[in-house]
Amino acid sequence: MIIVVALKINITKKLLNVCLFPLNRFLKMDNNGISGLRPKGPAPTLEVRVIRKWVPKYRENELHFVFVDEEGMGIQAFVKGKNCKTLDSKLCLQTCYQIKGYGCTDPNNFTNMLTHPATMNLGNATVITSILDNENIAKQYFELAMRRRMEVQAKTEGIVDYIGLLQRRIEDKKTHDNRPYVVLSLKDCRYAIKNNLSFNL
Repeated sequence: MIIVVALKINITKKLLNVCLFPLNRFLKMDNNGISGLRPKGPAPTLEVRVIRKWVPKYRENELHFVFVDEEGMGIQAFVKGKNCKTLDSKLCLQTCYQIKGYGCTDPNNFTNMLTHPATMNLGNATVITSILDNENIAKQYFELAMRRRMEVQAKTEGIVDYIGLLQRRIEDKKTHDNRPYVVLSLKDCRYAIKNNLSFNL
């Protein structure tokens, strides 16, 4: 089972605080955030952070992004043709924006990297407004994938961040404001380095 993960990095404490949401959360939630977006469905105004942007292989006329919202949900977005240059300059990594005037389409099997059931289509009608940095929006976003899916993505797109083996569940803990999280031990399969990650539930 693939689990969707959003994580915020606390550099000073060298700790990765991660929010885990089962994939079926997409099927249960219906709101005005990323989790409620569906192909050909309503496109509410969003406040997001830009986590990634890249040009897919063999799609030089496209520019793709990963956005994450305050709910901790991520979605892939794309723009085509002459609008690529414009949005490349408008959307900067790690910056927060208000976005409206987009469409939602079915994910493209050849370019899609995430498990969200929709993809944002940005174009001429899209209005992007820079907003103040929102500390409640995660600064990183990852999805945990089964080995077979990870291997396919590594060969086709080369944007796999981390290849690791879940070794054990260390302990269940709570933050100062009583939010539960679990500490897991991961083994880095590329460098054989053990890393502890802290996952908020």
